[in-house]
Amino acid sequence: RKIAHPCVCRVFDLGEAEGIVFLTMELVSGGTLRSCIDRGDLSPLERLRLFGQIASGLAAIHAEGIVHRDLRPENVLVREDGSAVVSNFGLAVDPEESESFMTFAGAPLYRSPEQLRCEPLDASSDVFALGMVGHELLTGEPPFGRGAPAVVMSAILRDPPAVLEMEGIPESTARDLADLFTLMLAKERDARPLAGVAAGAITASLADPMVASTATTSRHSGRQAPRPAIGQGRQAVRQNDRGLA
Repeated sequence: RKIAHPCVCRVFDLGEAEGIVFLTMELVSGGTLRSCIDRGDLSPLERLRLFGQIASGLAAIHAEGIVHRDLRPENVLVREDGSAVVSNFGLAVDPEESESFMTFAGAPLYRSPEQLRCEPLDASSDVFALGMVGHELLTGEPPFGRGAPAVVMSAILRDPPAVLEMEGIPESTARDLADLFTLMLAKERDARPLAGVAAGAITASLADPMVASTATTSRHSGRQAPRPAIGQGRQAVRQNDRGLA
């Protein structure tokens, strides 16, 4: 309830009726990110903007000490105006307050390695899921391939992710974006950047006239994202939000 951000679905109340726990949340008119990915009709610029908004929303959640634990395309809504909203907080927790924080939570195909091992989680676990969602959004393909859940989960635990190759944007931006995703999808959680850093990288790229002009004309995905330093915290997150909302 304390998170008020344009890229986060507002939670109004948590209640219980006849033994059933429920959330009352903001009504968002539109569809899901999954439907956008499956249609495959977004331009690179639209994909980049959506990813930046998702990263910005996730950064705002983390700034309040909350870990989402279930970030995936089905849990990101896309408003009718084309903006992204992180939603579905049924599994979200404050790690300092939860007694069941090591449970096997979240969709199997979007879990971090530590999540699959039922280890304690923190914001970096969400960043791994952000990398999974972003890779699929920008390229149309998940970074650890398709197949049976057991096969994909094994790849998440053992294999390196596919290098992000996005068409339709400048080559230098594409290289920076690939580097950013390599960090987000690192097996070691300490190597992953903050969600606010990912949001800042996309903000910087969208401000580049070359990216804007190139990415608008193509309907294919492409790479992107010069990286700011990885030590940014809440103040940087708040600044980045203004450019993405």
